[in-house]
Amino acid sequence: MSYDSDRAIEMARYVIRRYNTRDPWELVGKLPNVAVNTVDLGANIQGYSLISRRMSIINLNENMNEQETNDVLAHEIGHSLLTRDTSTNYFYKNASKAHIGSSEYVANSFMFQFILVIAGTSIHLIV
Repeated sequence: MSYDSDRAIEMARYVIRRYNTRDPWELVGKLPNVAVNTVDLGANIQGYSLISRRMSIINLNENMNEQETNDVLAHEIGHSLLTRDTSTNYFYKNASKAHIGSSEYVANSFMFQFILVIAGTSIHLIV
């Protein structure tokens, strides 16, 4: 596991403890400078995030089901908290595997820890 995924896992644990939730919608309501929009992004883009003037803007595809929306929102929150220095991050339905250490890998590590893992444990991503 790389340093970046360790940092993502620790951040997920931190926000779970601090805000006492694993619900990404509840979490995003408590985070400063994060806004979420739901819009039609077509068939392949599930969501993306961008930073503008210290504000993190997350756009989610309105055509996803509830579970997909929650997962993608958690992934994009990971970008908002951990990869603010990267350009716009798109979450594609048909994306290739994220490379270890990439911003997508970091956001995935955050999402998996935040959504799927029982508190106090961690996961190891298979590459």
